[in-house]
Amino acid sequence: MNIKILFTEWMFKNYGLERVHLIVNEFAANNSSVRADLMAIVGDDIVAIEIKSENDKLSRLEKQVSHLKLLYNRVEIVAAEKHTDRSIELCKKEGVGLHIIKDSQIKTLLRGRSRRIDTHALNYTLFPQKIRKLTEFHPTELYYKSFLMRKYEAARHELDILRADSSAISGSFIRRLNPNFVRSKQRDIKRKNYIEDLIKSIEKLQSTQSSSSSSAEISSP
Repeated sequence: MNIKILFTEWMFKNYGLERVHLIVNEFAANNSSVRADLMAIVGDDIVAIEIKSENDKLSRLEKQVSHLKLLYNRVEIVAAEKHTDRSIELCKKEGVGLHIIKDSQIKTLLRGRSRRIDTHALNYTLFPQKIRKLTEFHPTELYYKSFLMRKYEAARHELDILRADSSAISGSFIRRLNPNFVRSKQRDIKRKNYIEDLIKSIEKLQSTQSSSSSSAEISSP
């Protein structure tokens, strides 16, 4: 979590607040088996950020990177200093970015190369089937980016709040960017609206019954 916070702050500082349009924590595309630690829309790119702390092993990193490259315009690896040598070798081979963390400071060793998202992944992996069946659906990267912006509106709103008050990023902020948080928030809104409608219906029913009782009393001899 500390690394996520550090790198989010690094993105704001190095890419500019106005270029970071969306951040989602623990993001997995529709049918993807590989989850990105962070997903960000930066400028025109959809970026996957994979984090390797001192406690992590790199045994799965090559497979993760090759898979993420199909689904994102750019892939960035953020690794603890102990992983430097192995990470440089892999990231050079795969053409992805590498950022090393030492004493809570981030040093960029390699810049990630921007690429087109794989055509097959764009058509069949990224979008849910119900989206693909829509008549106006066009499987383009621009459509995918706008789809993400709409789907994670709550996460985007959280980012706008952060920009507005310029407060320090906290772990709770990053956790709230989970896709599950968005769905939970939507459920809470629906539940609140349902309860409000139910209360109004009960009040209306009570008012009707009260009126009927009053009329009956007046008409009694």
